[in-house]
Amino acid sequence: MSVDVVYPLGEGILYVFDAERDGALRGAVALKDESGIVALTGIPIGTHAVLIAVVRRVYARRSRRRWCGPGRVISERRVEVPVRLGAGRPWTASVDQPGIAQAIGVEPDYPGRQGLWLDPAALARASGRWVRLELRRPREMRELPEAPIPRQRGGEQ
Repeated sequence: MSVDVVYPLGEGILYVFDAERDGALRGAVALKDESGIVALTGIPIGTHAVLIAVVRRVYARRSRRRWCGPGRVISERRVEVPVRLGAGRPWTASVDQPGIAQAIGVEPDYPGRQGLWLDPAALARASGRWVRLELRRPREMRELPEAPIPRQRGGEQ
């Protein structure tokens, strides 16, 4: 039995940049909360991984008006749905604070690949929703060689 190695990166609302949305690349996503763009931590740069957005959904809410008063929720059934955004070597980008990873993308392992790096259907399902962003390394990816040079785009390292 093989267990995936999971690297949690942060939680927030999944955000796709306007430049990425208008272009054909779709290579980077970020997380936002009330204070702005969230800094991502624990990113294993130079390894092979799968970028996952775990969408949290509330399916059933039960409330008891008689005992607790109107509008009080007693129990909720929450379900976490993993959405696979892409696979490859992670890279980071700084948005407004140089040296801090605020956006992440994965570069496919196909040399000279043109076009979409992240799945547009998965981005549509997870964009604008509260997610937990994480990198997962399945056993078959852990056996691949690591990149010799860490990859970072935009800002200072």
